[in-house]
Amino acid sequence: MKYIFSMLLLVSGVAHGYQVEQQDAMSKGIAKIKQLSQQLTQPIQPRPRVLISKQQFKQHMQDCPAINYCYESQQQMIEQAIAELPLEATFSRAMEGRLQRLSYAYKMTSEQRFLDKALEYIDVVDKDAKWPYRTDDLGVSHAIMGLVTLYDWHYDKLSQAHKNELERIFWQAMDWYEDVTKVERIWWANRRDPSFIYANNHTSQANGSMAIMSLALLDNPKFSKRSQQLIPYALHAINSLYWSGLSPDGAAEEGMGYFSYGMERTVDLLATLTATLVDAPSMLNIAAIAKANDFLFSGTGPIGAWNFANGSARFVQSPWVVYLATQRNQPWQLQRIVAIKNRYQTPTDVRHALWYTKDSEDLANQTATPTLPLDNHFRYVEYATIRSDWEDYFGSFLGFKGGRAVVSHGHADAGTFQIQDLGISWTNDLPHDNYAWPYFNYYVDRFNYYRNAPEGHNTLVINPEPHRYQHDVTAHPKITNMHSNSLMSMAQIDLSDAYPAADKVLRGYQYDRAARRFLIQDQVTLKENGEIYWFYHTPADIKLVNDGKSALLEINNKRFRLDLHSEIKTARFTIVDDAPLVKAKLPVKDTPIPDRKKLSIKLTGKGEFKFAVAGYSIGSDSELSDFSAKALPDIENWRLPRGQLAPLTLSINGDKVTLPVNDSHHLITLPEGEMVTILFAGKRYQLSLADNQQQKVVKLTNDKRTLFVELRKKLTAIDDSEFSFSTDLGEQFDVSQLRDGKLTTYYSASSLNNNERVERFIDANFKTATFVKGLDIQFANGFQREFYFDVEVSSDGNTFEKVLHGVSNLGQHSQRFYLNHDKAVKTVRIRANGNSKLYMYNNYAEIKLLKAH
Repeated sequence: MKYIFSMLLLVSGVAHGYQVEQQDAMSKGIAKIKQLSQQLTQPIQPRPRVLISKQQFKQHMQDCPAINYCYESQQQMIEQAIAELPLEATFSRAMEGRLQRLSYAYKMTSEQRFLDKALEYIDVVDKDAKWPYRTDDLGVSHAIMGLVTLYDWHYDKLSQAHKNELERIFWQAMDWYEDVTKVERIWWANRRDPSFIYANNHTSQANGSMAIMSLALLDNPKFSKRSQQLIPYALHAINSLYWSGLSPDGAAEEGMGYFSYGMERTVDLLATLTATLVDAPSMLNIAAIAKANDFLFSGTGPIGAWNFANGSARFVQSPWVVYLATQRNQPWQLQRIVAIKNRYQTPTDVRHALWYTKDSEDLANQTATPTLPLDNHFRYVEYATIRSDWEDYFGSFLGFKGGRAVVSHGHADAGTFQIQDLGISWTNDLPHDNYAWPYFNYYVDRFNYYRNAPEGHNTLVINPEPHRYQHDVTAHPKITNMHSNSLMSMAQIDLSDAYPAADKVLRGYQYDRAARRFLIQDQVTLKENGEIYWFYHTPADIKLVNDGKSALLEINNKRFRLDLHSEIKTARFTIVDDAPLVKAKLPVKDTPIPDRKKLSIKLTGKGEFKFAVAGYSIGSDSELSDFSAKALPDIENWRLPRGQLAPLTLSINGDKVTLPVNDSHHLITLPEGEMVTILFAGKRYQLSLADNQQQKVVKLTNDKRTLFVELRKKLTAIDDSEFSFSTDLGEQFDVSQLRDGKLTTYYSASSLNNNERVERFIDANFKTATFVKGLDIQFANGFQREFYFDVEVSSDGNTFEKVLHGVSNLGQHSQRFYLNHDKAVKTVRIRANGNSKLYMYNNYAEIKLLKAH
């Protein structure tokens, strides 16, 4: 044991100037562990100790009925694990979850069928290990984690034969780990270039699983010595190749999805280390760990996570967040992740059950205020977010980034941004392409792919040429001059190093809190005659107005307007295909994005170019009014306005309502035909919905504030007997699955066949013409991706009219979509337009048709 703790002292290091605080926290944490170990007469605790201690598991079984996440939350997935065959590809990422669910179920119920099913995996793995040739470090990580959980939690229930089989697998795993890390000097466990710092999820996953396995085997005489050698080696690798790359602010360059994947195993290791060594603090004060939740919460907007790099935006799994918030006694952070999980119904993991304790419940019930400001900048990664409020689902959110491209999963996306407002994401980022192609080659091919190049993001392209990157991918643009007060937030990025053709490239970001107005301003000075392209990707329907000086975006019957401000007379918005500018530069394979459009501005010439795009929600009305382009001060001269944002007060039908300072949205649900009278800023408004309307967002303004009032009519479900579903798949799909109440059964069909678009749709066919006013849709895997679709109606089943351009909002719960039309219809068609992942699928689990109340 002493060998472990003396070696732990080596687990430190300075990656860059920000990391003095990390080194100090690491040293203190390791010294504390060493001190505790010397005080203990028996430092290794009894089983179980993987993820949770024996005492904690006993307490969990007692508290289970009274806490939010428990055995009951796992039952459906546990029964699914029982029904599934053991995996053919033995070292699969799915194995960990299945084995942990089965192990947990057996622990909680003592039903032999759960243990018997788990034991089937041992024989399959043992026969197919092929250790000397295995290169799938992530497959090994998950398989070992599942098997060591089974071994540790149920050691006394396993036969000697099964113990022998598992121990043989673990011994082979140690052989494999020593071979790949010490002989081959594998990249995820050995730093080749100490000056190149980045955090890669493989490092935490693979090394973390090996360390956890070794902690579980420490008191086994056969494994004791090897475990004592392996644990400090794995911890050193994780620190130097993962934790060091998350400093100084807990953020990862490879994007939020991969960051969460790496943090998952980091926290598994911390929990196991604590359970094994009793009161070990688990190095919770390391900057990479202490601030990890900050990155997650800051990057999660009102309706979804804003990601970057390859890890498409999604609501990430939250067990590790629960663990850190509980251990660090942070009630607001615990409340935040529970609210996100409950609202968006992200899947429940075994770790939720283990780590959401009675202490967590008590902590979550405390009165707490936000521990993070509304605006946050994560240094080195150069990622920043601005928001109007932490709780308002209809609030505003602006995310933007600089940073490096040549990092794990990195894209050449410096300058890109995302905007959320009024419950809609008005921009989106393209998903990653096929990993099986040279797309994933970090240093050669990857930045030639459209989805990795600047033109695949909301940023600038200057002088695109075949076979030449559109950014200098080694540049590291920094976010500077980020300031805010109650009226406005602003920041800038100096992108000059990323564009060799320019003397200067500055991009500035503003959010006006009073007007709910976003501004993206660019200043470019070209050395020679050239071309500048500005790009804006959006899932919205797009319409150009004001001679191309304005663009109207529409999603879910809400609208967002973009205005172009510039003294350059030729500056105009155009709508272009979501496709490469210079096709000759692309690799042979590049997944097309059919039927997708984006906004572009093209400027040509030499010298200085200054232009800005202002964006703001306009509600349900078109607001096609002209505007006058404003003079643009240089970004370097931006100054914050003075003053304070005051609460909004209004009178609704004589009843006074005061909205919070940062809340600029009010929802009113109307019975059929009702009108409301609103007194706002001394002006009286009478608001109602027309007969053919079900939803309307009205924008009210005074000199200082903007208020959006959203009117909705009450809708009720149409009885299933009044219509029947049919699909383009015909008898290939059981349409009853759309109304069986189960998220595990769903319609799923690709809208892409051999890179060509195919018609994909679901029809609701009515026996008699019906006024259909809305739909409630549940999307399978909705927490991971957005789904794009159109709703069309027909009075005769032949001629269709589009009445909604729809986008799901990353929630797996039922989402309501309103249809604004005045026809009694025989058919309602939902036409699939793909999703925000690579493949063009729509996954509909449940569909409910609605009529006026």
